Amino acid sequence: MKLHHFFLFSITLFSSLASSQANNAELKKNCDAGKFESCSNLGIMSYQAKNYPDAVKYLEKSCNGGLARDCFNLGIIAKERGNLAEAQVNYRKACTMGDPTACYELGVIAKERGNLAEAQVNYRKACTMGDPEACSNLGLILMGLGKKEEAEGLYTKACDAGSTIGCNNLGVIRKGEGRVAEAGALFLRACEQGEKTACANLGPSDQMKAGCQAGDMKMCLNLGLTAITNKNLTDARIYNKKACDGGLFEGCSNLGLVEQNEGNLEAARKYDKLACDGGNLTGCTNLGIIEAKQGNVTAAMSLFQKACDGNVYAGCTNLGFINFNQGKKAEALRLYKKACDGGSSQGCNNFRILSNEVK
Repeated sequence: MKLHHFFLFSITLFSSLASSQANNAELKKNCDAGKFESCSNLGIMSYQAKNYPDAVKYLEKSCNGGLARDCFNLGIIAKERGNLAEAQVNYRKACTMGDPTACYELGVIAKERGNLAEAQVNYRKACTMGDPEACSNLGLILMGLGKKEEAEGLYTKACDAGSTIGCNNLGVIRKGEGRVAEAGALFLRACEQGEKTACANLGPSDQMKAGCQAGDMKMCLNLGLTAITNKNLTDARIYNKKACDGGLFEGCSNLGLVEQNEGNLEAARKYDKLACDGGNLTGCTNLGIIEAKQGNVTAAMSLFQKACDGNVYAGCTNLGFINFNQGKKAEALRLYKKACDGGSSQGCNNFRILSNEVK
């Protein structure tokens, strides 16, 4: 059941008072003097202590003293104890006093009983008072009655006020209208905030975006790889950086490759070094390529060797090429063969060409 926010706030705020006899006595004194916030606090403390008779006694005082939230809280207690009729009496009193959550609960009870007319009345009251879930629930009823335009307005209001199911329901309408991009954005917005129905309504790409936003770095990495394939450099940078920052060093390597291809060698060096230091040997290979381009042959060879030793065969091929240029054809041939045996087509091609030369 939807608990009242003031109820939870009071429990948090006054939990420290429950252990203080002095404060307890002071609260009772104030309550007897007509200070109804003190009665409310005593009611909350009694409820926490599972002293339900005292909880009801004090909350009735604060409710009768004009605290709508405690009329609602009396309704919660009555419902928990199986007295739905008494719960409704208290919810109605709280709703009349302007408590939107009480009106919402009356709507829930009416809908569960199949009384859609009464549910609409109470949801509408709660929605008007600012309860976004009530707006969404009212919209759902109206959609069932064929009142799409009014339902759409309610879903929009609910979504804008933070209702994830409101965003989802609005997304369903947009999808039915063929406005797929808008629907996807609404589903994604709701999914990122934990609305499972919206996650199920997303397409695979949007599901990955939601997963990435929620902290699944593999999803970020997959989005980054897809962006590289689609030559979407903006997304490639965004998602590979998220993966890199989240500890997936393949993301750092991918980001380094993007920057290298764009001619941003210093940025590429930064990300390739992060990748290599983190154990991603493709990053070592790519960093080796940068070092070789800048004439740092010794550093390049060390990086290629590290990659090759870890069976990243592009490292073996590149190290073989340096050895060939240094006149070390036998070593180059050995490295090309290792690369070829590991499945590198470039290694096989170089091995075949060099083999013919050294015969």
